[in-house]
Amino acid sequence: MISFGFGMLVICVISHTDASCQFKDSLHGKWNGGYDGETRKNVVFNFDGDTLRDFTLNMPTLSQTDFTCVESFQKGDTTIYTLQNVETPQPIFGIQIDIYFCLAVNGEEEYSIQTGFNPILKDKVYGVKAGKSVTIDDICNQNGKEMNEMIRLKDQMRESKEITRLFDALETELEDLP
Repeated sequence: MISFGFGMLVICVISHTDASCQFKDSLHGKWNGGYDGETRKNVVFNFDGDTLRDFTLNMPTLSQTDFTCVESFQKGDTTIYTLQNVETPQPIFGIQIDIYFCLAVNGEEEYSIQTGFNPILKDKVYGVKAGKSVTIDDICNQNGKEMNEMIRLKDQMRESKEITRLFDALETELEDLP
């Protein structure tokens, strides 16, 4: 702290650290995000602390990996998470890369992957030479994408069992009709 007469100037230096963010407790567990037509895959999220586990990719050298949450911030009711691969994929064209993507989550019911489709990596990811610094603007390059519904898998299973029970009850009722 430096003092100049009647005023003070506070100098603060913030350095980049490898500190990670955490997914909200309410997100922990498995979620079904439905089918993504652009990547032609079913999207399933498995949130666990600061890690998105077993996320499926269409990449030629990596089909599934964990991602760690690098940074998160609020934008209205939506939490934006930037995620980086944990497992390093095989080099692409002889270059080792880091993979990132941006995930927006609104409450516990909607999500949007806000990273554009990369035709070389065949997925909605941002790839950069390993060790090169990136910005949120690099990773979150598709803001404004529509939100998609996501359903907690145990809730989906409960709903499925409830529907089955209702159909069984209806079938029994119809059998009892003259």
